[in-house]
Amino acid sequence: MKITPLLLLLLFPLLTIAQQSRTTTSYRFGNAAQECRGRGLCDFSSDDSGSEAKGLAGKVSANQVSLTINRNSLSESDQFSIAGKLLKDIRPNETVYFEQPRSLSISPQTLYNLKVGSGNSFIAAGNYPLVITPDAIEITLTLSSKN
Repeated sequence: MKITPLLLLLLFPLLTIAQQSRTTTSYRFGNAAQECRGRGLCDFSSDDSGSEAKGLAGKVSANQVSLTINRNSLSESDQFSIAGKLLKDIRPNETVYFEQPRSLSISPQTLYNLKVGSGNSFIAAGNYPLVITPDAIEITLTLSSKN
């Protein structure tokens, strides 16, 4: 009988992770004010608009979403837009930031798919630390109610 509580304790983190909703997303990197050239996100959606799915996104909290991108799907241009340099040039233990120069509006359908309330309908401008693994890049973005 002592094994059952221990087993539940060990499985609890897995159950918590499984409850987090993730949805496929499409995106384009670059500054929206510069015709999607430069740093940042200029398009982000999960509204089944026919765009090619490129990553996964999920709600972290009421004002944060996490975007996970397959590293193999990134062009050199995308790598520069995300990290400011090629991923192969990033040193171990180097902290690299994703720069979002301007806030970006998120469609109501994407907010719904991410299970985020409509009150925070913009990705806030700012610098976001990247979590880089051999297979993926993760960016946790802050949502805002203001443009």
